[in-house]
This record gives sequence, structure tokens and C-alpha cells, in this order.
Amino acid sequence: MQNKRVGISRKKRKCQRQDPSKDWISDLPDEILIDIVSLLPMKEAFNISILSKRWRHIWRSTVILKFDGSNKLLSSTGNKRSPQRLAFVTWVDRVLDSHYGSVVTEFSVCYALNKRAACHINQWISFAVGKKVQRLELKLEDGDSSFSGLYTFPSSKFRAEEASSIKHLALNACRVYSPGFDSFRSLITLSLDHVVLTDIVFNNIFLNCYRAEEASSIKHLALNACRVYSPGFDSFRSLITLSLDHVVLTDIVFNNIFLNCSHLEHVSVVGAKKLVNARVVGPNLPLKHLKLSVCRQLESIEIRAMNLVIFIYGGKPINLFLRNVPMLRAIQFFASDVMINDTIASTLSQVVSLETLALFCKNVWNVTEEYLEIKSRVFPTFSKLKVLVLTVKTFFWSGYIGFPSLLRACPLLQRLGMHFDFRCLDPEFRSDETRTSPESRCQFLKEVELSGFLGQTYDIELAVYLVKAAVVLEKMTIRSYYRFFGARGWRDCEILEPEEMEMIRERAAQLHKEMPPTAKLVIL
Repeated sequence: MQNKRVGISRKKRKCQRQDPSKDWISDLPDEILIDIVSLLPMKEAFNISILSKRWRHIWRSTVILKFDGSNKLLSSTGNKRSPQRLAFVTWVDRVLDSHYGSVVTEFSVCYALNKRAACHINQWISFAVGKKVQRLELKLEDGDSSFSGLYTFPSSKFRAEEASSIKHLALNACRVYSPGFDSFRSLITLSLDHVVLTDIVFNNIFLNCYRAEEASSIKHLALNACRVYSPGFDSFRSLITLSLDHVVLTDIVFNNIFLNCSHLEHVSVVGAKKLVNARVVGPNLPLKHLKLSVCRQLESIEIRAMNLVIFIYGGKPINLFLRNVPMLRAIQFFASDVMINDTIASTLSQVVSLETLALFCKNVWNVTEEYLEIKSRVFPTFSKLKVLVLTVKTFFWSGYIGFPSLLRACPLLQRLGMHFDFRCLDPEFRSDETRTSPESRCQFLKEVELSGFLGQTYDIELAVYLVKAAVVLEKMTIRSYYRFFGARGWRDCEILEPEEMEMIRERAAQLHKEMPPTAKLVIL
């Protein structure tokens, strides 16, 4: 009898599960519903509230708040933008006023806002910090390259215990600075008695910064029984990732990041203004990934980071100092230089663990003294390098000068990529460096990739040169479109008509007869 009842109960439950009219999701616990709603964009999460009474207030406890109005703003121009900005700010304010959850793990604002909205943005940040936010993102890009109206991130507003929950911080189109004594550039005498004074603040007293106009009249300063500090990122000591894009960032603030944020593993700075001498130095830094790109005033970078694995730089030629980087395995160095100068080449070759190297190079006219100097250059040996990627800027073609010498400097090279950007076609020119057979062989080179391949004589000769040099070649990939590395990573760019692309592929097919039997030719 008991077995019979069990069978009936199982059948009943099975029928319930198969009932299509039953709202099974609404029967889930609030915690699960909140997690589901948190994965939706804010407006969709709000719209769900009309489904039933059960869902009416679920969105008010969502743990992920992402306010993205960028697409709507980009579709408008002129006078339409101001009302839209006001509507966006009002919307965010209302959502936060209605939110009664105790925790927000992620908080993101993506909209073109500037210092005029500072009061509201500060309140949003305070809300997120009060909810123990772990990931905080402000993407306020407005397409204004002047930096004059940027919102100032209020790093000085929070104590360390308040901001300790933040693990990931991303700022775009913000002003980041360390007020300490940065503004008191006209001081002649300074007396500090019975004060709380950190090493950072004391050291910064003797350095100059910006925004000095407000305190420039002060010549003599005496403080007694005061707390003096330089907030910068001092309060954000739990940060693991930090992304700064299109920001005003001084040397002092940047350098202090690595002294105060002892858990940082990933740092990206793109388009920073006022950053001149960047120092990535700190005791036992856990930093693994560092990117500095398009910082136009940058003159030097010094890195001392035992755990650094990947370093990416893009911008003008600079002074680079790499010390105590035993774990550094991958470097992308895209400086607008001819090849790389001797100093940089020597610095990079001294990275004992370097396995992957990507370089940006431009060509010079083959009739200049510079051409002859680079052609005869002897590169230092990259003893452990396995992957080499070259982006070659060639508005005209003079052959890739110095290329054979660079190949000889990489005795263990296994993969080679060469990406040529847009260049004028000159079917009459032939490169004397790649026209002849290679003087030395690459004993371990297995894969070669050429993009921006136009099928001209010099393209074919370069490919044949590499086939002959790579004695254990397994695969060669030919791309008729160009690959380039920008501020935000690799991108593919097709600029030719389909008919031209097909013609180039037909020319590339001539290489089949040059390939060894064990190697594969891929044409894309």
C-alpha cells in the first residue's frame, strides 16, 4: 500500500513539472530571483516588476547595478543632449533611492558626464561604497580631448575601511589627483608640530604637482595637532584590478598607487594626461599585468616588479628601465621608432625570462644614412624568445631593414608574425635583404604569419626568404587584410575591394610550389 502511495506521489509531481501553465520560476527563493534579475540590464530588470506581485520588488535588491545610456546619447546631437543627460541622472537617482538591498557587488555608469554632474556622481559612488561594492566602473567618455571639464574622482573622500571592499576599479574620462601638499607650490617655510604625517605625504612635499593656483599665495605654513595625508588611492588598498582611461593622472598619484594598493594584479592606463615619469615600484608587488598606452607626455618608465608577467606599452619613444622582473615573459612595445633603438633592444634582451616580444617598427627611405645604419645593426641576443610579432609601418616600401639581423638574434624562435600596414604599391622595387638566400637558418621556427600581404614581388620574396630560413616550418598563414595593435588590442582591418582581395590570394597561391612537403600554406 505504501509503495502504491509513493508511486501516486511521484506521478503527481511529474504531472506538476510538465504543467506548462505553472509559473515555476516565481516559486524560487528570493535569493535566486535576485541573482537572475542582477544579470539583466537595469531597464529590463525594472520592466520585469510588472509580471506579477511576486516580482514587483525583486529588482530593488539586485546586487549588480549597471547604468548604460551611451547608445542613446550617441544617437543624439546638439541641444538634445542636455535634456537626455538630465533624464539619465534623474533615472539613476530614482533607482538608487528605491534600492533597499544591503549589498551591491558591481556598480557601473556608462554615460557622457562631466564635472557639472559631480554632485550626483559623488552620491552614486558613496551609495556603492556603502553597499560594499567590489567592482566600480565609471565610463564618462564624452569625446572631449581637452580634459578641461573632466569629473574629479573623489579618492580623498573615503577612509581605508570604507573603500576596502573595492577589488576592481575602472575610471574613464576622470581627473585623478592627490591633494596632500600638491597645491602649495609657493611655500618658503613649513612647520609641522604634533601631526600625523605619512612617508608619502612628507616625500610629496618636495615634489610639484598641478592645481596650484588656489594655494599659490601661501608662503608660510605652520600646523599643530593636525592630521596631514595624501589620499590618492590610499583608501583603496584591496584593489586587484585598476583601469584608467582618458584621465588626468600625475606622477605622484600613479607612483603612489603601487605603494598603497598592495593587492594589485592588473593595471591599465590609456590616454593619461600629465603622466611624465612612471615608476612601478613597491615592496613585494603582486602585479602581473601592466599596460601603459597613448600617454603623450610620458618620457620614462621604471619597473621593479618581481611578479610581473605581461607588459604592454604604446606611444612615443621613451626611456625604459626594467629591473628585478624575473617573471616577465611577454612584452608588447609599440613605440613609433625605427625598429627599436640600441638602448631599448639592450634593455629588452636583458629580461631573462622573455618568451614573447611584439614590436612596432617603421621604415625609412633606402637612400638615407639612417637606412645604412639600421641595415648594419647587430641586435643583442634574445636567448629565450619563442614568439616574435612585428607590426611594420610602410607608407612606402624599402624592404624590412634590419630584419635578418633580428632573426639571427632569436636562436630559439618558434613563431613569427609580420603585420604590414597600408603602403603604396611599387612593383619595380625589390628588397636586397630578402631577395637573397638567408645567411643563417632558424632551427626552431615552425609557424609564420604575414598580414597586409599584397602579392607584390617583394611580398613573394619575403615569404620565400622565410620558407628557406625556417628549416622545420610546419605552417605559413597569408592574410590579405591588415592586422594592427591599437590602444585596446589587436584589430583586423579590410581596406581592399573583394576583387582585389581575390587577386592577392591568387598571387599568394604561387607559394605552394615553394613550400616543403611537410608544411601547410593557409591563405585567408
